Amino acid sequence: NTLFITEITDPQNSSTAGRYVELYNAGTQDIDLSTGYSLIRWTNASSSPQTPKFLTGIIPAGGFYVVCNSESKFLATYGLMPSQSIGTGGPADSNGDDNIALQDPNGVILDIFGVPGVDGSGTPHEFEDGRAERACSSTSASSTWQAGDWNVDNDSGGGDGPQYAPADFDPFAWSCAVQLVLGCTDPTANNYDPAATSD
Repeated sequence: NTLFITEITDPQNSSTAGRYVELYNAGTQDIDLSTGYSLIRWTNASSSPQTPKFLTGIIPAGGFYVVCNSESKFLATYGLMPSQSIGTGGPADSNGDDNIALQDPNGVILDIFGVPGVDGSGTPHEFEDGRAERACSSTSASSTWQAGDWNVDNDSGGGDGPQYAPADFDPFAWSCAVQLVLGCTDPTANNYDPAATSD
């Protein structure tokens, strides 16, 4: 449960700014996503997901992996290269009323945003023209939707209202992320490091 979604976006200016899904690895080991991890999307109120979009890279311990709908738009908007572009019409291209999940290599849902079969419009999982960002109270994956795990902004008056890229977004960052510092965490050891967060 150390790998989970931290942000899903639909900028108000999404016609020129790329949408994206951000993943975070809260663990102490790198994860090879190419072993079969995928993102899936339920469009609107559909109870059946689209075909999974498989991930290809490595997400480092304490690091991020950003999946976008357009590498060129993402680079032009944020000045950063995404981890992976999976094109339009899929999990990284939601217009804010869809449901998104992260699956493990066995096709088991690790983490989910929204309620499959329920259109997000007018619900706590609507992020139209805004974004959904993981709340600091939720620092591990959840295979069931929990509204309190997310801070959601949308053009229907939720949160801080519509969000514009790049100013209102922060790919490859999450204010709740714990800084991973490897070292000895045993205070009785002669190599004890008080700054270490992971042994």
